[in-house]
Amino acid sequence: MNASQHLAAYLSEYINEELQRGHNIDTFTLRNALEAFENGAGNKNSIFIEWCVDDVQDVRPDLDDDQALEVLEFVKDNHDATIGVTWETLQYAADLLYPEESLEVELLP
Repeated sequence: MNASQHLAAYLSEYINEELQRGHNIDTFTLRNALEAFENGAGNKNSIFIEWCVDDVQDVRPDLDDDQALEVLEFVKDNHDATIGVTWETLQYAADLLYPEESLEVELLP
């Protein structure tokens, strides 16, 4: 089953369940179904772990939302499955993409 067929089957099942419960099918319901599918609900044989912009900002509070999202995308595109995504990999990627300004220390004579 290709991705389109899988999505169609999931949406069909979701809509049928909603109709059996007596719910109306509207844009909001379909949006919820699509969001659930994107989050892994359509595949009962897999799991997903979600990292978000807030997680990146926990390790690097100086980054804005766009920068933190870029860090997440970098981690997704370059992760090593034997290591996974960790707080350390988020920190490393953030530091690689956005090096912190070094502090100049003035030595006393």
